[in-house]
Amino acid sequence: MCPFDDDNDLTSLKPKAISLWHAHQSVLSERDALAQKVKDLEAQVAKKNRALFGPKSERSKPSESAASGTPAAIETPTAGDVATESSEPNKRGRGNTRRPQPRLRKEQVVHELPADELTCEECGGTFELFEGQNEESTEIDVIRREFVQRKHVRQKYLCRCGACPRTAKGPLKLKEGNLYSVAFGAHVAAAKYDQHQPLERQARVMQSEGLNIDSQTLWDQTDSVAFWSIGAYRKITAQVLSAPVVGADETQWRLMDTRSNAKEPTSRWWVWAVRSPAAVVYHLDEHRSKDAAATLLRGYEGVVMCDGYGAYLSLAAQFASIKLAHCWSHIRREFHAIEASTAGASGGMLALIDELFAIDREARTLGEALLAQAQRDEDRALAEAGASTLLLHARSTRAAPLLDRIASRALELGLSQPRENALYTACAKMARQWEGLVRFVGDARIPLHNNDTEQSQRAPVLGRKNHQGSRSERGTRVSAILYTLVESAKLAKVDPERYLLLCVRRALRKKPPVTPSEVTAAMLVEDCELSEDQASAALGG
Repeated sequence: MCPFDDDNDLTSLKPKAISLWHAHQSVLSERDALAQKVKDLEAQVAKKNRALFGPKSERSKPSESAASGTPAAIETPTAGDVATESSEPNKRGRGNTRRPQPRLRKEQVVHELPADELTCEECGGTFELFEGQNEESTEIDVIRREFVQRKHVRQKYLCRCGACPRTAKGPLKLKEGNLYSVAFGAHVAAAKYDQHQPLERQARVMQSEGLNIDSQTLWDQTDSVAFWSIGAYRKITAQVLSAPVVGADETQWRLMDTRSNAKEPTSRWWVWAVRSPAAVVYHLDEHRSKDAAATLLRGYEGVVMCDGYGAYLSLAAQFASIKLAHCWSHIRREFHAIEASTAGASGGMLALIDELFAIDREARTLGEALLAQAQRDEDRALAEAGASTLLLHARSTRAAPLLDRIASRALELGLSQPRENALYTACAKMARQWEGLVRFVGDARIPLHNNDTEQSQRAPVLGRKNHQGSRSERGTRVSAILYTLVESAKLAKVDPERYLLLCVRRALRKKPPVTPSEVTAAMLVEDCELSEDQASAALGG
């Protein structure tokens, strides 16, 4: 029944109609807000499901780039890169690819006929060696490692005067009376911090190979390796902090305090990483605050590439020598999550950011082509200058106008969205970091993103999963030192185990520490007693 059936007065009906109209508009507004909220919640659920169950990728959909005429930020495989159902399988199997093996020791095995097969079945004669004719094939074999209990006999010498007897020097030791060699300690440390093998697992494997040992003994060796590597750790830290541009990132760590009087059996710590092109240094701290960031970056003068975490903003506000450059990959992820929930939901922002990445990637590819043509040192210096000029030109002529379009589009989208909307949040986040996001335009040394530093956090994350973190604060310091040496060695293409061995042996001989980029084959031959072939292999030769 209509509430106005008994009301014939038009004057009284008009206010009621106006009131109803406003009530209707309010309901419509609430409906739209609720619909948007449901849409945002669905996007959050989809994002969580992808994080839990989906592939770890931020690739743009093929249609996304095609629709906008913009290349994707991360290139997708071509048809030739992916085998189709109709393609013929490798006859030897995919796992039997003939790859070059320059670092393997070469051996030759000659196969001869046994004596009972040297008689010809046709004529009864004797087979003779057919000189210069043979069939050859190659295979990769494995020689199981062997633990040896080596007895060192130190000869004593006496002069006829009897006043000054001498004894031959014995091997270097991690500590006085240690049963295990320096090479053994470096091997255990590299297995844990490079190959992510927990000490318990290493002990079980060694026991199966005949060595009676426990994980506590292995920890003692690792602890000693870290102690003698402190000098190298400090030198790598100084090298990283002397770079004009560094990347910074932090990730979680776990401290499991098994003491009976421990306040908390498990507490959350943080792995702070600072990376330059040549090396990366780690610091483990129980806090994720500005003071924890300052532990590594205090006194640094240059540009820090990072995300928008407040600790970095506070650090830059406190120290005028630190300038921040923000990561476009972090911003892209915000719009990628929105676009993934509903096609077109990012309002074109994802395509614009992808175009920004494409411009930078194209300029860097041209620069790498110049560097590849350089043969001599002076040619390389000219090529590096040319690559830098190409990158700056592309950024100033192509990226800068695109940044103006991105800013205008973000402002337009932000003003048209309610504050609770994910698109508004992403645009606001980009606006807060804008000064750092555009800093790369005028400096070719500043990358567009912080992906390299995040990739350097992969090793601690794998270690955290495999050996569950550290069991003491001393363990966190050991982890920081050895992750620094191992990951920096890998950046310099130096074998991590050989580098650990070199650092310890030089420290024991009271020689100055060296960073991975300073390692030479001559050092490995002299200080580690390697052959020239082994030294060359350790340097990736």
